[in-house]
Amino acid sequence: MSDLFLRRTGSPTQIQPIPLPHFYSKELTPSTTLSMSRTESAQIHPDRYPGSITLPIEIWEHAFDYLVPSSWNTEKMLKDLSRLRTCATVCRSWRARCLFHLRQYVVLEDRRQAARIAKRLSRDRRLAAAVTTVVVSKAEALGPFATSMARKLVHVRTLVLKPLSIQEDWKPKLLHADIFLHLRIAFDSVTNLYIEFNWESLFPSAVLLARFLYSLPQLSHFYCRGGLKRQDDPKDFDFNPHVVLQPSDWPLAHVDLDYAGATGVMHFLVKTSIAATLTSISAEMQALKDGKMLEAAGKVLRDLHVRFDVNSDDVLRRKRGWNEEFSRQLLQNTNLQTFTATIFLWNYHRKRLYGLRTLLSGPLPSNLREVTVIFKMDWSREEIESLLRCLNEDICAQIDELLSGPQYKMLHTVSFHIDGYVDALDLQDRSDHPTENEWKELLSPRLPRLCARGLLRTPATLYTEP
Repeated sequence: MSDLFLRRTGSPTQIQPIPLPHFYSKELTPSTTLSMSRTESAQIHPDRYPGSITLPIEIWEHAFDYLVPSSWNTEKMLKDLSRLRTCATVCRSWRARCLFHLRQYVVLEDRRQAARIAKRLSRDRRLAAAVTTVVVSKAEALGPFATSMARKLVHVRTLVLKPLSIQEDWKPKLLHADIFLHLRIAFDSVTNLYIEFNWESLFPSAVLLARFLYSLPQLSHFYCRGGLKRQDDPKDFDFNPHVVLQPSDWPLAHVDLDYAGATGVMHFLVKTSIAATLTSISAEMQALKDGKMLEAAGKVLRDLHVRFDVNSDDVLRRKRGWNEEFSRQLLQNTNLQTFTATIFLWNYHRKRLYGLRTLLSGPLPSNLREVTVIFKMDWSREEIESLLRCLNEDICAQIDELLSGPQYKMLHTVSFHIDGYVDALDLQDRSDHPTENEWKELLSPRLPRLCARGLLRTPATLYTEP
């Protein structure tokens, strides 16, 4: 949500947006909006807008729908909301659709703003019912907001804890002891929790993290970047799971652990009975290398997503025998159906393909239905050629023989997906950007058995930052 209003500057086509806190607290009235859109003005003043084209409002509404945040990345989400706020200031025709989306988001920046927003939502139940996502920038804002919103945010599905800038510090140790009861009442409909902390913003203990998670009775998806102090050795992790009682029939089934604190949170999930109920796990390879998480999940696990980040190969090379231990634990996940590996290839291709080559050299669960390898990279012919030099004929032959074997009767898709980045300034010049068909023609001859069985897929998607 966002505060927006317009200031007239003489001409009906000139406006000046006034930036306010991330909450919609002043209703836009016809007197504060434009009486005509830019395209309507272009018809009256063709000399001022010589290249303007009048488009139906339905097309603009589709564009606004495209701006709606669809990613857990809060930085991108805030950028998208800012663009929607800007579009809402253009004209009355654009206002309705933009505000429809903006009203679904509340961003709490401090205690005073949280109290003001809570007061506004308490007065207008329609606004409260429209909220689906709450972003908390500081710990001090969570308590007053949760206390005032008991049983009022009936449609909130996503709760995000993240400082809005590097300088800000989300301090969980400032949480009041009674806040967990208020969280249970105010956010009883939350199904998705995203925690993105700075290096210094950590829960002081696993007990506090457990109480926070257990206070969300409908939680099913948990994404955590940071959260607990990094502890690679499980023996150093001091936590008694019997101190905090886990709710019965707690629905948490999907966990995504990323970067700092992943190992600490992983030890927490393993020591409790949470890991035994997980059907989907996504994490860095260096957090999963010892296989403890896979062992705890056992036969319940259905989807596994492994990411190889900047330091993964260095860590894996230093730990001897990690692949045998990992493969042994992976084979115990007999009901695993989807296996995905994401490799970040911004530089040093050969270095970062070590983990993937080693991982796919051993057996995989026989009930697999889909295997996907995603390459995050710059989308250019030079980068494709460099990737193929690392993914050479010997490696491809090994993968081709393994995945086309008779033990994988359930397997129906093997995908090598390129998620390519293209600079916005280079979009006009496509001579250096290979097509999806070119990628398929380059890779298919190296995997003849998978091609013959009709299993191979070679999608390529491009993205850019505006």
